[in-house]
Amino acid sequence: MQPFGIESNSFIIHLQNHPISKPVVELRDISVKVGASGAIILLFKEERLIVPTVYSDLSLVHPELANTLLYNFDLSEEDALIICFSKNKWRALEGCLAVTLFLSKFRINKTKD
Repeated sequence: MQPFGIESNSFIIHLQNHPISKPVVELRDISVKVGASGAIILLFKEERLIVPTVYSDLSLVHPELANTLLYNFDLSEEDALIICFSKNKWRALEGCLAVTLFLSKFRINKTKD
């Protein structure tokens, strides 16, 4: 079984310099509403991958997954990784896109104030 129950059809979107201020449960729910089975939100802070409200350092619990992500993504402080998964690869992609669009809209609206 994959860490977090991630299914084989998954997509990852890397949001650069994009701190997440919304609750991760809300973001997961957005992905599920469009058909994904779930979503994992990871934040890169202080040279660590953090899973908010779950792990303060992913490498301590899932070192292989953390190393794979750190190797494949050029992460900087305040970056986020959105991982969405489903039995259907297109639903997984739709989940990632829905979360990304939601966060982008929130970020644009936030900067207009």
